[in-house]
Amino acid sequence: MLADRQFLFTAVGSLEFNNLNRPYFSTRGLKLKVTGEASDKRYLSEATFSQLFGKLDAAIPLYDGLVLQTQAMAGQSSTSNLPLHYRFYQGGLTVNPLFDARHGPLWGYAVQQLSGSSMAAVRGALQFHLGRDIYLQGGWNAAHLSDSGTWNPENFDWTQGYGISLGALTLIGPINFSLSTPDFKNNYAFKVEVGYSF
Repeated sequence: MLADRQFLFTAVGSLEFNNLNRPYFSTRGLKLKVTGEASDKRYLSEATFSQLFGKLDAAIPLYDGLVLQTQAMAGQSSTSNLPLHYRFYQGGLTVNPLFDARHGPLWGYAVQQLSGSSMAAVRGALQFHLGRDIYLQGGWNAAHLSDSGTWNPENFDWTQGYGISLGALTLIGPINFSLSTPDFKNNYAFKVEVGYSF
């Protein structure tokens, strides 16, 4: 039973900066997180690899009631022979907070549909303030995941998707209704979220 499990002893370093004015439906500020991690068989671990990951979120007010929400993330591993939970994953409408350093949401695709040992992703959305704590957001995202570690953005080798959401800040926490698609044809995903992520 335990034959498929690995003991990993890793060293982790992280740098974080956050001045977003709030965690949900933020209207201004930046959030940056850079994490480096290494594991080596010489030091009690069953796998040798290193990994670097960075994520930048920005909320840029354009004018009263309109905010540009942007996100960029990238990760690189020293090898493609990684334990499964150390691979980068993209897909789904929201991020799993337990795996924030490697998993990212990607409008138009199923949860963890895409994976690789290297990853780059971008997102841009316009957020409209519709009234007292009610927000409408729509935008585009794209990602590239690979095990080869080689990628040329100029070739536009991206997986793209689009999304729209309606959300509100309420007494029980944020509520969000999201719809996404990769192509505006017949592949749509819908998700309802209620409450805070802990």
